[in-house]
Amino acid sequence: MEDTWTNRDLPVLEAAVRLLDADGHWVSVRDIANATGIEPEDVARSLVALYPRYVGEMDQFTGGPEPLTISTVTAEARERVGQWPTPESLIERLAAAFNVAADREPDERKRGRIREIAGMLTGTLKDLAVAVAGEVIARKMP
Repeated sequence: MEDTWTNRDLPVLEAAVRLLDADGHWVSVRDIANATGIEPEDVARSLVALYPRYVGEMDQFTGGPEPLTISTVTAEARERVGQWPTPESLIERLAAAFNVAADREPDERKRGRIREIAGMLTGTLKDLAVAVAGEVIARKMP
């Protein structure tokens, strides 16, 4: 079975999210095809495959794939393309930022402590950190 996610579906999803944010209205197969270089028929197949998990409202005004349009994407789509953080991606970015801060820290003792924090965020405290990040993202914590 051919992998369609990497070469077709993910690029279509990324373009759909970007174009919907830029336009705020309906985005057509032709718009996405122009943005990705993917053939319109393949874009249409992708949108059907992405519906309803990633693509919300979709309509086809006349025959053929090009009149197919979308007007919404799901929250999961925005998370998948990195527009919205997931608890996991937020913790990964935070740990990476701590590692960058450690690289810049001239004091060896402080550098070691900063790396320890980064290590805990991706190691022993990862599950707790992800849970807390999920609460923060959902605005259930200050």
